[in-house]
Formats: sequence, C-alpha cells, structure tokens
Amino acid sequence: MWILVVAGAATIVGLPGLYLVMATAGGGGFLLMTLVEQVLRVRTRRRIAGGARA
Repeated sequence: MWILVVAGAATIVGLPGLYLVMATAGGGGFLLMTLVEQVLRVRTRRRIAGGARA
C-alpha cells in the first residue's frame, strides 16, 4: 500500500524528481517498518523472558 502512495506522489512531482521521491519516501518507508518490526520483536522477547534483560 505504501509503495502505491509513493508512486502516486512521484508522478505528481514529475520526471526529474521522480527518482528522488521514490528513493527517499519508498526507502524511508521500508526502513521505518524495519525499525518498528525490530522494536516489536525485542519487546516480545523480553515479555517471554519474564522481563529480564537479555
């Protein structure tokens, strides 16, 4: 879904800025979701371990 929004916004910007929008917004979205997944994974591990730090 996110990449469709980015592609739609990139077409409005036009050809010179298309690659910049796709790289920053598209790549930034994937990077953000990676960070969210990592935080959730760490929280889950700590909850399973009983709150003890690993």
